[in-house]
Amino acid sequence: TALEYLLDVCTGSWNYACLQKYAPIYDHVVASRSDIPQQLRRSAAFHAAYYFGVVAWMSGQKELALTWLKDVPESVGEEPWDVRNYIRRQILRARLYLVLQQNDDAQLCVDRALMSIASVKNPGSSQLELSVWLSDAIEILNDLGDSERALGLVQTDAAFGPMVFPPTSIEFYWLLQRTAGVLQAVGLLNKAKDTAQRAAKVLSQLELDPNIADVLRAQTDT
Repeated sequence: TALEYLLDVCTGSWNYACLQKYAPIYDHVVASRSDIPQQLRRSAAFHAAYYFGVVAWMSGQKELALTWLKDVPESVGEEPWDVRNYIRRQILRARLYLVLQQNDDAQLCVDRALMSIASVKNPGSSQLELSVWLSDAIEILNDLGDSERALGLVQTDAAFGPMVFPPTSIEFYWLLQRTAGVLQAVGLLNKAKDTAQRAAKVLSQLELDPNIADVLRAQTDT
């Protein structure tokens, strides 16, 4: 559990080196556990493989993206009752398809993720993750050029995202940064500028690897 939390922090803070180091360790720990029931072993293995997919996405390398999509096919490890991991994998698939410039497949995956998010029966019990997923979907839709739909998600997430994320968290930074990109895309430039300035202020308060912070600061300033 501690390794999974660490990898999620690495993902949120774009720490590629951290993911490269700890994803194989996490995979080994999961594989070596003897207390996982036989019927859940395949699901656990593909859950561990999720972080290798994140590494492939962050690398931006088409070969790695294609390999992961082949090694973790759509029909494997996608149990309907495991909604959390299903949504995470669909969002990751969408990002990997964007790396491959397969926009139709990326659109399908983000649509599946959003349908599953909408079907969550008790959203109040997992508002943090729901906000993270919506923030990710906003970024993907904007990258796909579907800025009007992304704006709809911005308005949805604005209702509870700022109340869920701590004001000096990487998640709140991403929400503001992605919102600014959507507002810019639809021509709301003054609002985009104000939101980007808020994102820059949050970023200045975060403890990040200096190299990563420089990249994010440049993106926000732009």
